[in-house]
Amino acid sequence: MRSALMLLMVLLLAVIVGCEQRELGRADVVGAADDLQRRQGWEWGSPVDVLPPDAATAHGEHWWQVRYANDANGAARVILVAADNAWARLPPPGYVQRVSVPAQVLGTTPAQLPEGPWIVLVTAPAKLAADADAALERDAARLNALAGQTGLYPLFSVRHDHGGRAALVYGWQGDRGVQREQHVIEWLALRTTYRAATWVDLLAGG
Repeated sequence: MRSALMLLMVLLLAVIVGCEQRELGRADVVGAADDLQRRQGWEWGSPVDVLPPDAATAHGEHWWQVRYANDANGAARVILVAADNAWARLPPPGYVQRVSVPAQVLGTTPAQLPEGPWIVLVTAPAKLAADADAALERDAARLNALAGQTGLYPLFSVRHDHGGRAALVYGWQGDRGVQREQHVIEWLALRTTYRAATWVDLLAGG
């Protein structure tokens, strides 16, 4: 009787262990995305980047993002892979593509990014009324909140030049800028209405 009970417990433990869900790794996710490509007859090549799940969707789902090089027309190629069952699919309409940030851009302290001579001019410098200036400050706060949620170092601010003009910028650290990284412009293009943002070299008098 005792041996039968022990055998039953061993079998039950084996079933429980067998039913445990193994956490997906990067290779599993890429494999699932590759399978979808093969089934659909797509030839997108290797991924440009693979991002782990971000915040849960409204339905409580978590998705990996697998991004490939854009097509010949510049359209994004993205496959989403469910974190719980490795089901691969195309993004739904209105999906906002996430942008990865190179590890070296994250800096070594929470206070600043690696120093450099560059800032991103998000809006053109202009003389603004007090209410418009305040609106620009609120926009900077909104962008910083969005950046913090989507993998971009939050470093938007309003900069005033010697002529009293105000501009929304990224990367200004009081008396210096940051290293030039193209992903900042890509982030703005993907997630905001700012399409004319440009890098400015502070050493060139920008």
